[in-house]
Amino acid sequence: MWSSPVTPTGTAPPTGTPTATPDLRDAYEPDDVTPHPIAIGETQQHNFFPTGDIDKVNFAVKSQRYYQALTSDLALGVDTVVTVSLGGNTLGSNDDYAPGTGNFASAVCLQSPQDDSAVATIINKAGFYGPDKTYK
Repeated sequence: MWSSPVTPTGTAPPTGTPTATPDLRDAYEPDDVTPHPIAIGETQQHNFFPTGDIDKVNFAVKSQRYYQALTSDLALGVDTVVTVSLGGNTLGSNDDYAPGTGNFASAVCLQSPQDDSAVATIINKAGFYGPDKTYK
């Protein structure tokens, strides 16, 4: 079989400039396994993204003092459950702190038995995920 030589046309092949894929996770990710610190009185904006996301925060506690871990400003499709643990023991858990009101935020009030670091785990019971599934 006979073929003719290929003659270059003088034009370079198109080259694309790669664009960064936006990271739509909240600023505290990854915090599914290793909790992100939160100061007493601090408010953090989180989202449930990507699918299956849970959030964990840790905060310093003092023996016999009282604390409240709560969620607020839930986006449509968010129904939080907050569980607070200390040294592997659950100190409290809450789904809806105002049942029957349509407010699906959660709050755990607790007294710390010791000086330590408590961990609050927050899940979306509603099961919806996306960058718009936010809460504070």
